[in-house]
Amino acid sequence: MNDYLLEAEQLTRSFRFFQFGPVNLEVEAGTVNALVGNNGSGKSTLFHLLLQLLRPDRGTVRFFGQNIADDSSKVKEKIGYTGSSLYEVYGKLTIKQLALLVSEWYPAWDEDK
Repeated sequence: MNDYLLEAEQLTRSFRFFQFGPVNLEVEAGTVNALVGNNGSGKSTLFHLLLQLLRPDRGTVRFFGQNIADDSSKVKEKIGYTGSSLYEVYGKLTIKQLALLVSEWYPAWDEDK
């Protein structure tokens, strides 16, 4: 068993004017990592592929040793992600409305916390 929180192998996605990957990535437990690149270099695409907001053409993604394609809801319960497009969709909600919405995604949601 390894200590990787995240593993991506041969992750690819084709678009009309852009080819992403193949990307291999390993993020170890207890580390801090940064993703840096020019606009249009694929940073957001990588996150969208990792979280299955986009489907890869090829490749696998594992969080905590578990393939996200096998049971994405269990894996996503352990992950926090805020993309810029989320504000456009949810930015007009009050905190209470947003908490009510988000709590549906997390079975172990603790309203008191």
